[in-house]
Amino acid sequence: MSHNTFTNFLTGTLRRRLMISAALMYAVLMTIFIAVLVLKRQAILAEQQAGNATALAKALAASFVRNGAFCAVFAVIAGSIMAWIFGAFFTRRLKVIQSAIDSVKSGKQDAKAVLKGNDEAAVLAEGFNQMLETLRQRSREVTQLNESLEQHVTERTQQLECTNKELEAFAYSVSHDLRAPLRAIDGFSSFLEEGYAERLDEEGKRLLKVIRANAQKMDRLIIDLLTLSRTTQSELNFIKIDMRSLVEAVYKEVATEAVQQQFKFTLESMPDVWGDPVLLKQVWVNLITNAIKYTAKSPVKEIEAGGFIKNGDRVYFIKDSGAGFNPDYAGKLFGAFQRLHKADEFEGNGIGLATVQRIIHRHEGRIWADSQVDAGATFTFSLPSKSRTS
Repeated sequence: MSHNTFTNFLTGTLRRRLMISAALMYAVLMTIFIAVLVLKRQAILAEQQAGNATALAKALAASFVRNGAFCAVFAVIAGSIMAWIFGAFFTRRLKVIQSAIDSVKSGKQDAKAVLKGNDEAAVLAEGFNQMLETLRQRSREVTQLNESLEQHVTERTQQLECTNKELEAFAYSVSHDLRAPLRAIDGFSSFLEEGYAERLDEEGKRLLKVIRANAQKMDRLIIDLLTLSRTTQSELNFIKIDMRSLVEAVYKEVATEAVQQQFKFTLESMPDVWGDPVLLKQVWVNLITNAIKYTAKSPVKEIEAGGFIKNGDRVYFIKDSGAGFNPDYAGKLFGAFQRLHKADEFEGNGIGLATVQRIIHRHEGRIWADSQVDAGATFTFSLPSKSRTS
């Protein structure tokens, strides 16, 4: 209950009690006055029977005036005095509650309104004290929860720091200790293939090529996993990016001269955006590489990229005329190691789009895809005009 609401309640209650008190006093006094008039009337009737009606009528009129004036003045004075006495008493009791409310407002949570009796003020004080006790109990519970939450956050932060250190150590181990044997396998297989080719039959040569291909595939997978790991660990460096120039540079970098001659690449206007240039470049590298890969076997080889502003966000898309995918499985696209095509149809390890999604999420954006089988695919992502973390 707010201060104004409580004050209005007190004022209304006091006014009603004063009106009731005055009405009761007036009713009592007027009853006495009417009783006196009835007795006078009976006396007059008795005198009339004795033959002195004129004198008695005059006396009755004078008595009416005197008694009426006296009773009216007495009723007003007595009623007002009684109303003032009762109002002062009731107001003092209500001020006890008001004082407790002011104490609570000033921060004294142990305030209490002490009133004895069974009137409205005592009932209100009791309810007020119960409410305060409930609030104090809730406050203690909230304090305990906050302390528990802070302890939980501290523990989780420590665990996260330990996990990050372990991931850094793992990334270092992967990039050095695990890739070195793979490069050795690929290198020695190459030497064996070149130096002892005349001693190997066709099956031996085929097996060596399988060994080299799998070693290179494993090395590529490790590199992609490291890239995925770095997207969540590296610190973001936000600058204003000319997105159209970035996409144009990426296409020229990932598309060979032969690919550029086969493909029709359309680059529309794109709004600038604030973001990490290294990570957003990786987004376009993965998206353009995928578009080229899944369109390479199509009779029509077209890729279109563009962007626009919608509701303050920067929205970008890349559309191809390639193999597409079943839209029922679109939710699996951005999961690590998730693939919607067989490995013998299109090479890949299912890491590229997972990396793209993590980068977009770190920029507080979102990404989605639309497609139909053999009808191409469109990947769209939106970024805020300027990230809250920038």
